[in-house]
Amino acid sequence: MKKKQKQLVALLIVLFVCVGLFFGTKKFSDKEENTTETEKTITETPLLTLEEGDYVTSVSLINEENNISFSYDASNGWTWDENSEFPVSSTNLETLLDSVTGISYLREISNADNLSDYGLDAAVLTLSFNTANGVSKTYKFSETTGVENTYYFLDADTNTVYMTATSQLAYAESDVFDFADIAQVPLFETLNVTNVDITQAGGEVINIVGSESEETEEELYLTIESLNYYISSKGETEADLKAFDEDDATDFKTMLTEFVYNGAVCFDPTDEELSSYGLSNPATKMTVTFKTTAIDTETVTEEASENVEDATFTYTISIGNETFAGSGEYYVFVDCYDTINKENSTYNCNFVLTMNSSYAEYFLELTEDSINGVNSNTPIYLGENEIPAITTEAINYIIVNNANGTYKLTYTDEGVYYDDLNTVEEETNPVSTGTVSQLAGYLFSSGYLAYNMEYGSARNEDTLAECGITTESTTLTVAYDAEYTNDEGVTTEDEVVWTLIIGNRGAEEYFNDDLEQEIIDCYYVTASNSEYVFTMDPTIGDYVNAITSGILDGTETYGDSEATELNY
Repeated sequence: MKKKQKQLVALLIVLFVCVGLFFGTKKFSDKEENTTETEKTITETPLLTLEEGDYVTSVSLINEENNISFSYDASNGWTWDENSEFPVSSTNLETLLDSVTGISYLREISNADNLSDYGLDAAVLTLSFNTANGVSKTYKFSETTGVENTYYFLDADTNTVYMTATSQLAYAESDVFDFADIAQVPLFETLNVTNVDITQAGGEVINIVGSESEETEEELYLTIESLNYYISSKGETEADLKAFDEDDATDFKTMLTEFVYNGAVCFDPTDEELSSYGLSNPATKMTVTFKTTAIDTETVTEEASENVEDATFTYTISIGNETFAGSGEYYVFVDCYDTINKENSTYNCNFVLTMNSSYAEYFLELTEDSINGVNSNTPIYLGENEIPAITTEAINYIIVNNANGTYKLTYTDEGVYYDDLNTVEEETNPVSTGTVSQLAGYLFSSGYLAYNMEYGSARNEDTLAECGITTESTTLTVAYDAEYTNDEGVTTEDEVVWTLIIGNRGAEEYFNDDLEQEIIDCYYVTASNSEYVFTMDPTIGDYVNAITSGILDGTETYGDSEATELNY
């Protein structure tokens, strides 16, 4: 009996092993099938392969806003069918050609009788091309299949619908300017700028020229060391040359060489079109004259190719209207002229483009005073001396003067006390522990007085008035102990009094590291030791403006009882 029981147990063990092997094998098989199916799903099949040596001779793009077509011949290369003078970017067009000739699909849709089921009865994009060997194809695209990252398209020549994971829908928003070869501003140094003439709407004409060497009498190109100017609108000539202020020279070079165009809106504009962009009588017109040896000798005259130093170009930038109020962009018209060939042979111009306002407004506001050091209108980086690093331990007292009154806060080893200077009698009251925390949170970051003031504009009467900085403005005065080390290495400690003056609240534009425009909320402020007007985080300005005796002694509350430290 025991022997039979042992045999039964052994048989059961074998049975369990077999069952386990069966399900394990099935699971592996299912997994392998799923993997194979997944691989099939993500693998696309080319719809068309051109014969070796065949190439595209025409291509067209139709979307909701545009119908654009380009043609190719060996003599002229690619041209826009609507205007053969339009400069076509071969790089941008090759990207389109690669997309349209290399289209592939995940699967063919069988029995696709009703195109509306696939969003193809009103396609958002149509791409067509013809080749030298007679291949002609037209594809129409819908927005989506309803499945993430997949799209339907129709081969109109075979009336076949396909599903693809490769989207061509970027071209659904394209216009002809996406395929334009647009020249950027000639580089300041490498293209040997010799003159820049700036004509302002008010009639001032600033002429910026290279100086001449007294020893060789050879012409010098514009460099930081040789930036000079005269004002021809005042009857001055090159005999009246004056030197740029050193900082303003750096600013001018930076603004002339670093700005870029955001995009084109018109090519070869008519007088009516120029007028609509504010470019018939532009607010500012800047003509840059430069010489270059970087010339394709096949495109210049025999005279120029023998003496390439004579290849002189003028590059004119006219600045017109803002595209719309607060857009951060202005219309500009660019024209370039080859004085040897009497044509635009090297640089593709004749475009109306848009330019970031930070660059456009620099040139719009350029005057003699903004290049001779009197009134710079460029953002200026502020050194450490402009914004003192004040630790809480170093503070002796703070005086707040706002619309609610004047309050003096005295810092001692025992605590912080305040005196309401609006009252006749002098009375010292303890500042509540919650308010002491708030002061640290709103005014200090990591133990230092915190201001968001990295860039500023020149401080003058106009700027102060525009920013609402007056004798009635809120002030924050800080008296603190500062250490100084003289040339002999001797360190002394002295009390420094520093006053911040807070103006209007407003909004300023700036460009982040990705050159994307952003608008920041801020207060306009200046300081007792500064020549500039800054921007400051509104959280600080709101708090200083709100301070009352009630907030100081804790009988009134402001926001959170304990403000978190600001991190800049």
